[in-house]
Amino acid sequence: ITLWRKVVDYLRTTKGCTNVLYVLALNANKGSAADPSGYTNNATYAYSTWYPGDTYVDVVGLDVYNDGPVVPADQFRITGASTMSSWDAALTIAGAASKAVALTEIGFLQAGADRPDIWAEVGQQIEGSLSFCCAAGFWRPPWGPALGQASNDSLRRMAASRYCLTLDKLPPV
Repeated sequence: ITLWRKVVDYLRTTKGCTNVLYVLALNANKGSAADPSGYTNNATYAYSTWYPGDTYVDVVGLDVYNDGPVVPADQFRITGASTMSSWDAALTIAGAASKAVALTEIGFLQAGADRPDIWAEVGQQIEGSLSFCCAAGFWRPPWGPALGQASNDSLRRMAASRYCLTLDKLPPV
């Protein structure tokens, strides 16, 4: 927390950076200091102990990865049972501080993640269950689609949808 605050203060005060959003990105269902190899029940995990304070955070985000055998890629849901306690924690922190919420990172690293429709399904989950999200970030290979993979076209379809704002859809500045 001390380092986070020092960096934000340095950028704001010393460097005069006033057009920067500071995003606290929590990691869904990962090991904790007490159990670095296992999945954490985020309903009881104290994410709030990492919160540097309202002055130092603009957006509370959640990184959601499916990187193991816990849930097969074709059954994984970004708002499924394995991630809901993490969303609850992020929403609790953001709500208490009136901060925006984002899906800061999402990725798949597992057999089955190269299904032709996987990213379109993610987009539908975002549109249907994550209406509170202000943004979503997608990762590169091996967590996201690579050239030549079937899922690459799915990511393009999702980016073209009405619920996804991409740089090419923004007006010139």
